Order: sequence, then C-alpha cells, then structure tokens
Amino acid sequence: MRLFVIAWTLLTLIAGAVPVLVGLGTGRFVPRETFAARVEALAPHAVIVLPEGPPRGVVLLFHGCGGVNIAMTDWSVVYASLGLASITVDSLAPRGIGRAEALTRVCGGSLLWGQERAGDVFAAIALAGRDPALSGLPVVLAGWSHGGWSILEAMGVPDGTLPWGLADRPEDLLERVVAVQLTYPYCGPAASGRISDWTHLPPTLLLQGARDTVVGVAACQRRLAPLEERGLRLEQHLFEGTDHSFDQRDLPDFTYLAHDPEATAKAHALAVTFLRSVFGE
Repeated sequence: MRLFVIAWTLLTLIAGAVPVLVGLGTGRFVPRETFAARVEALAPHAVIVLPEGPPRGVVLLFHGCGGVNIAMTDWSVVYASLGLASITVDSLAPRGIGRAEALTRVCGGSLLWGQERAGDVFAAIALAGRDPALSGLPVVLAGWSHGGWSILEAMGVPDGTLPWGLADRPEDLLERVVAVQLTYPYCGPAASGRISDWTHLPPTLLLQGARDTVVGVAACQRRLAPLEERGLRLEQHLFEGTDHSFDQRDLPDFTYLAHDPEATAKAHALAVTFLRSVFGE
C-alpha cells in the first residue's frame, strides 16, 4: 500500500508539472500588455549615448541575463567613435527584477525567456524612433547572451504574430534594422525554431568565445546555418581560449568567468570594421 501511495504521489506531481513546463515553453503564463505600454515601461530606464556630431545610426544594446553591466558602456564608446548613437535597454528594472532574482531566475531559465523579451526589441526600435535626434535613422541590434537570444527571437517573429507578452505591435519595425551584432548569444534548447527563420536578413556579426562554458558555440552556428543558406551575410569570429562574458570588466567575484582584455579589444575592432562596411565606409 505504501508503494502504491508513493507511486501515485509521483505520478500526480509529474502530471501537474507537465502543464507548467508546457506553459513555460509556450508563453502561456506571460501576462500580456499593449505595445504602447511596453514602450512606456522601457523608456525611463533606457540610457542614450550620442556621438559628438549628428548621429548617422543608432545601436540598441540588449544586456545578458544578469542585467546592464559596464560592457554596455564600453561598447557605447565604440559605437560613438563611428558616429552612432546607442540606447542601452534595461529589460529587468521595468519588470521589478533585481540583481539576485536575475542571476537565479532569469539566468536559471524560470523567468523572462527570450521569446518574451523579443517584445522589448520591437519596443526599443519604436522608442528610438520617437526621439527627434534619432527618428528615421537606421538601426543596429546588438545583444549579449540572453540579449542575443532576444534579438534572435524578435528577428524570427512572422508578420501577423506577436512575441510573448504583447497584445499588439506595429508590423514594419524590423525594416529599419540594417545590421545585427550577436555577442556570445544563447541558442540552446529553450530558444524557439524562429531563431532559424528570420523574416529579414540584415548583415550579422557573431562574436563567441571558443571555450564558452555557459551557452556553448556549436548551437548558434548550427541554428544560424539555414539563414546563411537563404542568403544571410554572417560574419563569425571565435576567440581562442576565451569563455563567456569575456568583454565584461565588472564580473562578480563569485564567478569563474574572467574578463579578457585582448579578446575584448579584438571584438571591438571587428565590430568597427563590420559596421563601417554596413554604413558604406
């Protein structure tokens, strides 16, 4: 009898867990809001950096699962040297997600998947468009780790469909995107098939550490291959001996990850060359 009770309890727990897991993988439990509300939620937390002269484009920066870090500041300086404005988009503060919860739940995969954060990508494009200094400028999407995942998902949202958590969205926002920069993006099992089926194919720069122990390397290369077959100009660079978050100077003391100044400098230089080619230099 005791074994029967234990077996029945386990079956009940499994049966109850399946809908939850399915829900996590479909966005079923993500509250929906209007596109306008998402834009307004992001606006107070967006950090804009302008170049010295009139900007000729704008880069939208999407941080990793742990939140905004000093690498975003460093990259904004790189973009400004090219005459590009930048907007660092904080996806955590508008949702009331603190540092500890970000590291445990967002990085752990139980909160804010890339399919939901894809809505932030669309909203950030609209946010840039309403700034008088940036309106009408070509857009570059740049994402790190979880932020890269979010961009991958956004690029694959078909017309007439919505990212998780949005009740509506404009249809033409991705037409402003002229380039994508993905730095150690997540392309693992939680990412949807949409990341291999973009609706728009702007030139893309992929920067990865060859020894990335967090998100790996092969998954992104494999899942972006179908886009190359469709004509995507994909420029890939691997930094030997380098792990995840190699360009982040303010990594917490408790992590085994380490800042790699040499790889960071190379990544900056490669991005400069790539973006110069995109903007016709």
